[in-house]
Amino acid sequence: MQHQAKALSIGDMARALGVNRVTIDRAIASGSIVPSFRTPSGRARFEPAYVDEMQRRAAEARARGVTNVLWSITPHPDRPKPQMSPARFAAWTAWKRTVLKRKPAR
Repeated sequence: MQHQAKALSIGDMARALGVNRVTIDRAIASGSIVPSFRTPSGRARFEPAYVDEMQRRAAEARARGVTNVLWSITPHPDRPKPQMSPARFAAWTAWKRTVLKRKPAR
């Protein structure tokens, strides 16, 4: 697992793109950004080349005047867009409600 030494974290990706770490988490959950791999503990990691490509795309989007940069960036063409299972979506929604301390929808 030599590639893990060069891999960048979600925080590194957020700093490179100039966005909040939570924004990267949401982009991963929606499939807009795909981690290169996950650590044994489940943390997302990105290859530096992927981060550079996303940084280039973000700069191009900003040059066009786009304010919501991540949503204007398309997923990497070499990686399939993951589909969130209903069970994972339910778990993610429950986590989001807990973190944001929102009341459940009625």
